[in-house]
Parts: sequence; structure tokens; C-alpha cells
Amino acid sequence: MAVLASPFTLIGTLVTGNFVAKRSPLEVYLYGYALRFILSLTGPACVSFLKAQEGVVSTTFYFLILFITIMYSFASECLMFVGVGAFFLNVSSSSIHVAGSYLTLLNTSSNMGGTWHKALTLWLVDRLTWREDCIIPPDAAAGTLCPVKYDGYYVISTALVPVAAVIGLYFAKTLPWLAKLPDSSWKASKR
Repeated sequence: MAVLASPFTLIGTLVTGNFVAKRSPLEVYLYGYALRFILSLTGPACVSFLKAQEGVVSTTFYFLILFITIMYSFASECLMFVGVGAFFLNVSSSSIHVAGSYLTLLNTSSNMGGTWHKALTLWLVDRLTWREDCIIPPDAAAGTLCPVKYDGYYVISTALVPVAAVIGLYFAKTLPWLAKLPDSSWKASKR
């Protein structure tokens, strides 16, 4: 899917660049957050549908997943990434003596903030998956497990929806305030 989505991501980045030039970068970021939140709600339904089909993928379902993947990529890699990058560029250019270092620090912090939780989430999915009680015979193939009773993916997906909604509401209140701060608020002091 990533290979098929790549041209759309490139076009989306160009479109987003023009959009950011006309609007506040953090406003564009909020649009991306809202779109990503809405699209993330489709994940459990798609996984559940695929499980019910026993892994057989119809052409219609494939193109639906491709569309969702492209839109999710547009939300996160275009609207959110370009929006926050443009904001960081505005902030770092307000203090030209450290602009390059400041921009690098902000981007590195943003990238770390967007990746650390993935390992924790995947670990929790495994820990929150409950299996039925069963006896695995000694002659069973290596890696044989009891059937899944409750899949941790659905537990995590359900638990994180209100968390993402609260974060989104916080961002909706805080980011416009940050965008309105004068450039002097971001200047590094000379000590």
C-alpha cells in the first residue's frame, strides 16, 4: 500500500505547502489531527470485517483500505507534518543566531514524540490479548497457541479513542493561542 500511496503523498505535500502559505501552520495541523482521528476510528471496523471474511480480500475492500491508507497518510504526513514543520520554521527564524540548531531540536523532539509510544502500544496489545483456556498437546507444532478470546488490539483501540479526543480538544484550545504569540516570545536570550 505504501508504494501505491507514495505519489498521492507527494502531491498532498505540494497541496499542503500551498495551503500552509495561506493559513496558520497550526490550523493546518489541527485539520490533519481531526482527519487522522476520524480515520483511525475505521481501523477496528476494517480489521473486524477482514477477520469475518477469514482473510479473503475483495477488490472493493482492497480499494477501500487503499483509500483510507492514502487519506491517513495525507492527514499525518502532509497536513500534520508540514503544518508543524512550517510552525517550527517560523519559530526558529525569529532567532536567526540559532535558527538551524533550534529547527533541528524542534524537529527531533517532534519525531521522538511521534514514535516512542508505538513500541509501548504494541507491547500492550500483546499483554491485553486474552486467550481461551485450552490444553496444547505436546506433539503440537511449535508456536501453537490457544484461540483468542479478546484481542488486545480492540481493547487498545477502544481505550485510546477518548485519550485522542481529549488531546485533540486540548490542541484545539492551545495551538491557536500558540500561533498568535508574537515572534519575540520565541527569541533566545543572549546570556
